[in-house]
Amino acid sequence: MKDIVNVNIVDEMKQAYGDYALAVIVGRAIPDLYDGLKPVQRRILTAMSWLNLKPTGRFMKSARVEGETMGKLHPQGGAYGAIVNMAQWWTNNAILVDGHGNFGSPTDGPASARYTEAKLTEYAYSVMLGDQKTWETRPNYDGSLQEPVRLNAKIPNVLVNGSDGIAVGMATRIPMHNLRGVAKALRFMAEGDMAAANKQLIPDFASGCEIVKDQGLLDYVNTGHGSIRMRAKCERSEVDHGKRAKRTAFTFTNFPLHVNTEQVGEQIKDALAKDKITTVADVRDETDRSGIRLVVILKASANPDLAEKELYKWTSLDTKFSANNTVIDGVSPVDLAPLEILHRWMKWRDTCFVSSLTEELGGHRSRLEIVQGLIGALSMIDDIIDEIKRAKDRSDARARIVKRSFSVTQANAILDMRLSQLTKLDAKTLTEEMKELQARVKELIKLNSNQGLREEALLEEIDDIATRHGNARRSKLIGAPDELDTQVVKQGRSKVSVSRPR
Repeated sequence: MKDIVNVNIVDEMKQAYGDYALAVIVGRAIPDLYDGLKPVQRRILTAMSWLNLKPTGRFMKSARVEGETMGKLHPQGGAYGAIVNMAQWWTNNAILVDGHGNFGSPTDGPASARYTEAKLTEYAYSVMLGDQKTWETRPNYDGSLQEPVRLNAKIPNVLVNGSDGIAVGMATRIPMHNLRGVAKALRFMAEGDMAAANKQLIPDFASGCEIVKDQGLLDYVNTGHGSIRMRAKCERSEVDHGKRAKRTAFTFTNFPLHVNTEQVGEQIKDALAKDKITTVADVRDETDRSGIRLVVILKASANPDLAEKELYKWTSLDTKFSANNTVIDGVSPVDLAPLEILHRWMKWRDTCFVSSLTEELGGHRSRLEIVQGLIGALSMIDDIIDEIKRAKDRSDARARIVKRSFSVTQANAILDMRLSQLTKLDAKTLTEEMKELQARVKELIKLNSNQGLREEALLEEIDDIATRHGNARRSKLIGAPDELDTQVVKQGRSKVSVSRPR
C-alpha cells in the first residue's frame, strides 16, 4: 500500500493553480518577446517548414498542415484558427501564412480547413525561420522530436504584428506597428536618440484606420499601456437620392481593427431608434473586392458636421484599442513600453547573431582546411596516388597521406574523392575558393570580436528587410475632434435599412 501523505488543502490548491496559471501564461496566451509568437503559431510555422512549404513551392491543404502541427507539436486542440489568423491581411502587418482559398473577411468567417490551402510567405520563410542550425530547442510533448523554444526572428515581430490573448490573472493586447518605422526606431536607438525612436513607435494598423493624437496614445508610447483611439476614414460627397435633390453622403473606409460594416450598420439603426442619431436617411454597405466601404446618406436638412460627430460618437467608427504590452521574457511575463521591447530584443538578437557567426565560421574553417588539403594533394598528385596504391586498407592510406603533412580531415577528404575527380581538380578554381573562404573567415572573426560592427551589420540587415517587406504608414495621425455638442436639435426618427450588394 502506498503511503498516505497529509497536505494542507489550501497550499495544495495554491500550488496547483499557480502551475496551471504559469502553463497558460507561458504556453498558450502570451507571446514571446523575441519572436513575437505564441506557442501554437511557432509550431505551425515549424511544421510548415518541416513540410517544405516554401514561398516558391506548392500549396498544401490547411487540414494537412493542421494535422502535422497537432500530431507532432501541438496536441492541445485545433490549430486551424491560428493558421487563419496568420493569413489574414487585416490582423497582420507582415503576413506569415500565404492562404489560398476563402480565409474570411472582416465580416465573414473562413471556409473549413479541408477547402483552403496554405504555404509560408517570404517574410515567414526568410525573416522568421532562418538560422535553424542555431535554434534553441527542447523535446516536443512526447519526446520524439525537438521543437524550437523560439525562432531566431530577424525583426521585432511582437511589435510589427502585435498580439492579443487572455491568460490567468493577466492579459495582453499589443497593437501593430509599421515595419519600416520599427527599423527606423532601432536605428535612432542605436544612435542614442530615444526621443526620435519613440516617435517612430506610434501604432500602425493594417486596416489603415486613422489614429487620434491624444493622451492615451502618448501614454502607450511611453509606458506600453494606454487607450489608442481608432477612427474610420470619412469622405464626403453629393449623391442622387431618388427623384429628390442631391444629398450629402459619407463614405467610410479603413475601419478600426475588428470593426465591420454589419456591426456599424446595426449600431446606426439602434441609435436612430433611440434618437441618439437624428441625421441619417439611409445606409448602404458597398463592400466588394476592392475594399470595405459603408455609405451613409444624410437627410436633406442634416448638418454634415453634426452628422459626422454623431456617427463617430454612437458607433464603432470611432473606438478605442486598450493597449497592454505584456510579453514573455524567458519564462516570466513582463509589461514593457515599445522602446523597452526594442532594447531587450536588440540584445537578444546580438546573441543570436554571434551564434550564427560562430556556426558559419566553423563551417568555413572546415571547408578551408579541406580546400587547402586538395590544393596540396594536387601539387603532388602522383605521390598521393602511389601512397594509396601501396596501402593495405583505408586506415593505412590515411596514415600514409597524413605523414605527408596533411591533417586527418584533409586525408579523409582526399580518400573520399574518386580518382577521376582528384586528377581533374582545377587548381585555379580551388585557389579562388580558398581566397574567398579566407576573406570571409577574417570578416567573421572581426565581426565576432567587435560589438559595434555587429550592431551595424544587424541594423543594415533590418533596413534591408524593412525595404523588401515593409510599406509606408497606413494609419494617419489626426488631431482630437471636438466633443459632440450636447445642444442637439432632434430632427425626428426615420426608418433606415442596411443593404449589402448581392
